[in-house]
Amino acid sequence: CHLIFIFPRPDVSDIVYRYREDRAAVPAEALVQDETSKRLQARHTLCLIRRYRKNGSLLEIGAGAGYFLDEARKKGFDAVGIEVNRVHAASIRDVLGIPCETKPLHEGSFGLRRFDLIYHCNVLSHFHAPFEEFKKIRSKLSEGGILVFETGNLGEVEQKYYKWFSAFEFPDHLFFFGKKSLGRLLALTGFTLIRFYEYDLSWQLIK
Repeated sequence: CHLIFIFPRPDVSDIVYRYREDRAAVPAEALVQDETSKRLQARHTLCLIRRYRKNGSLLEIGAGAGYFLDEARKKGFDAVGIEVNRVHAASIRDVLGIPCETKPLHEGSFGLRRFDLIYHCNVLSHFHAPFEEFKKIRSKLSEGGILVFETGNLGEVEQKYYKWFSAFEFPDHLFFFGKKSLGRLLALTGFTLIRFYEYDLSWQLIK
C-alpha cells in the first residue's frame, strides 16, 4: 500500500509536548541556524506555487523558523503561521512580525478565517492522524483554495535501501507515505490532485 506507520503511536498530548517544549529530534536552534538553505528552498517552492496562485492569504502549518513565511510575504502573500514550538513561534511573531499561533490547526484557528493557500513542509510524517488533519485543512481553505505540501516518499522505497537510512526518528516521525498512499489520502479527504513534483533522494542518503 506504499505506507509505513508506527504502531502503537504515542499519545497525541505527548507529541504536542515534545514540539512545544523543544524536545524534538531536531532542536529549534538548529533550524534557525540553517537560514540560507531554508530561504533558498522557500524561493524555489514559491516559484512552483506561483504557477497556480500568485498571491492571496497563506497559512503555513509547522512554520519552523518562519523563513518560508517571510519569503512568501515578500512575494505578496498575506502570510500567517501555526508553529507549536514556542521558541520558533515567538521568533516568527517578534522578529519577523508575522502572526503565528501555537495551537495545532482547528476550526477556530485565526478567528474562523479561510485561506487561499495552505502549505506545510515535512510535517505530514509528524501528524498523529493524517486523515483527520487533512479534513481540517480542507475545511480551512477558501473556495478555489489549494493545498501544497512537501514530504518524503519512503513508503515506496524498496526495502533493500532501508540500510541507508540511519534512523526513522521515532517518535517524531509516525507515517511515511508513497505516491499511491498520498493519492488515496487526498481523494478520501476531498482533494483533487493537481500535480506531483519529485526530487532525487540520493543526496539525502549520502549526507
